[in-house]
Amino acid sequence: MSRWNPQPIEVRFYERTLPEPNSGCWLWTGDIEGGGYGCLLLRKIKVGPTWKKVRVKAHRVSWELHRGVIPEGMEVCHTCDLPCCVNPDHLFVGTHKQNMDDRDRKGRVARWERAPHAKVTRGQVAEIRASHDTGFVLADRFGISFQTISEIRRGLIWRDLPEGRA
Repeated sequence: MSRWNPQPIEVRFYERTLPEPNSGCWLWTGDIEGGGYGCLLLRKIKVGPTWKKVRVKAHRVSWELHRGVIPEGMEVCHTCDLPCCVNPDHLFVGTHKQNMDDRDRKGRVARWERAPHAKVTRGQVAEIRASHDTGFVLADRFGISFQTISEIRRGLIWRDLPEGRA
């Protein structure tokens, strides 16, 4: 049985990048994972009669090829906000919190009723919080579960809705 013998990672990385002249991004043309992030097959490991594929995100490979080791627990973040970009000049290392703060500052998060899982609007949340009706009555009125009404009232969900912005 033959062994998997890939080209060096640098060769495989550059074969899958396409510079975009207008933005300066290096677009990843290889495999794409959920969220639009590029991924690269790092190696295959023999597990019984089959092979297990070990993949790594392409922007992390780019960072390590051009900038060095990624510190433990750190994320490689995009200044260009394009998940398939692997240009090291568009990447920075930060904590998960820094990455989420950057996302929020740039307005790249779907909040409140724009969130795909939202069941009510901001106005309805304000009405629920101000109402003296029981949770069961409100659940029936808005077509959502009693549990959701309870979580809204206790601030477990919609907690980041600024007061007075309903």
